[in-house]
Amino acid sequence: MKVICNGNELSDALNKVVKAMPIKRTMPILEGIHIKTDGDILVISATDINLFIQKKINAEVLIEGEIVVPGKFFCEFVKKINSDRITLDATDDKKLKIVYGNNEGFVNLLNVDEFPPFENVSEEITFNIKKKDFRELINKISFAVSTDESRPILKGCCLDVKDNLITAVASDGYRLALVNKPIEYSGEGRKIIIPLRAINEIVKLLDEDEDFVKVNIDKSMIMLDMFHTKIATKLIEGDYINYYRIIPTVFETSLVIDKNSIDRAIERAGIISREGNNTVILDVKENELLINSQSEIGKINENIAIKLIGKDIKIGFNVKYLSDCMKNITDDEISINCNSPSSPTIIRQVDSDKCDYLFMVLPVRIN
Repeated sequence: MKVICNGNELSDALNKVVKAMPIKRTMPILEGIHIKTDGDILVISATDINLFIQKKINAEVLIEGEIVVPGKFFCEFVKKINSDRITLDATDDKKLKIVYGNNEGFVNLLNVDEFPPFENVSEEITFNIKKKDFRELINKISFAVSTDESRPILKGCCLDVKDNLITAVASDGYRLALVNKPIEYSGEGRKIIIPLRAINEIVKLLDEDEDFVKVNIDKSMIMLDMFHTKIATKLIEGDYINYYRIIPTVFETSLVIDKNSIDRAIERAGIISREGNNTVILDVKENELLINSQSEIGKINENIAIKLIGKDIKIGFNVKYLSDCMKNITDDEISINCNSPSSPTIIRQVDSDKCDYLFMVLPVRIN
């Protein structure tokens, strides 16, 4: 193989695909990055068997072929080259010569036959969605994904595809995040669970633009195809929790409040509560919300005007759980809905007929 390519484009592609390499040392070949020619395209790939990332860049292909280079070394080396034009010469099948300007470097190659091939995900379920919509869908719920090894089914994001709608759900048992986005799809419904690591890498690869990404789902994998970039991951096996059953729909207390006002108040309360038990108390009385927090270092009492429907209530929360929800809401006003100091609280849009997002938080016991 011998090709000439842009150094910045090569470095950018390597920095993206290297994220799919194993975090811990496993098979030596998986510590490599696979590079092959395809017409006037250079296809660059990496995998840990469960996660696969592929990036394509333009190149002047002089001799076709494929190689596997030591991943992290090659990525770091190319990143340090200040040259628009790099020649990759692997006519010697045991080493790669890297030519940049009047300089050259050499790197020993890995056995290309040992690198696991990427298999395209079949189109059992396929649809297109805007990159920014899929990014928002995942980004808004990823904070609630569990990291508890004892509950592996919650260590991922659930995607529920059906009836021109895609729903993303995450829960760690103490809180739940749900986001809906419309899509053009009317085929068979399917629920899948994407691992947290893949979720994080998907968000990094998706731009906040109007371009579409093609999504393919089969029984064991999901793939996002952005033409020049592909990311695929194996799914977590098993059935996700029946989240609709645990989300209350009728409430004894509902209040509408300015989102920025409560967000800033919770942040201030968090500064106090982190020196104690991380608890903030919301005390709803008529048309006023009292926010209280205290610890050995001090205390805070704040009042915010609200629109209340129903009963007064006093309820405590882990301040971080509330803060995480607020960070993922862009509406000017939000609706907070409760039944008792010990039952789940729902934070959602003021317009109850819409459900673009919904957050559920379990309260904590207060004295």
